[in-house]
Amino acid sequence: SNSDDPIEVTAQRTDYVRDEGKGVYRQDVRAVQGETQITSDVLTILCVRNPPRAGQAADPTCNEIERIIAEGDVLFTTPREKIRGSLA
Repeated sequence: SNSDDPIEVTAQRTDYVRDEGKGVYRQDVRAVQGETQITSDVLTILCVRNPPRAGQAADPTCNEIERIIAEGDVLFTTPREKIRGSLA
């Protein structure tokens, strides 16, 4: 998929840790970007954030995704391939 395509994530439970710029999705996780899909037990999205300015709190805004980590029963699917594992 085109890396500029939006990513849609669904899950039974979602936790966002603002101080760490991290979103954690659990149970029946499904992330879709274009024709690419990943399903897993747990999916963690780490964001790139603006560095804190002197004397100010850290900016919790997620500017872009730095990394996506899938754990558990992982299935990565594209139109041409299917890859299964426990960590991606």
